[in-house]
Amino acid sequence: MTKYRKERLWRPLVAKAYFDKGMGELSIVKYAVALFAIKIPSSKYAILAGVGYVIFCYIFGRWCYNHKVVEIEQEIGNMFNPFVREMREKYNNRKV
Repeated sequence: MTKYRKERLWRPLVAKAYFDKGMGELSIVKYAVALFAIKIPSSKYAILAGVGYVIFCYIFGRWCYNHKVVEIEQEIGNMFNPFVREMREKYNNRKV
């Protein structure tokens, strides 16, 4: 993993992964932010709400990666994936 950290685009792509994860999990909140932005008369607060939502998406995505939520979700997906189930049965029964 350290080999990839030397790449030029490592940090921006990790930041994008954090943001994408947060945006995916909090996608319903964007409608509340949009409704809030429509209801308030000042565009200043609407922009602040949007910026706050973007920052919160990044922070929440980073939290998900740091607390292994992403790995748990992947493992849950693997439990129901027929290919993964078959490969685990095949290689768990094999004598080493």
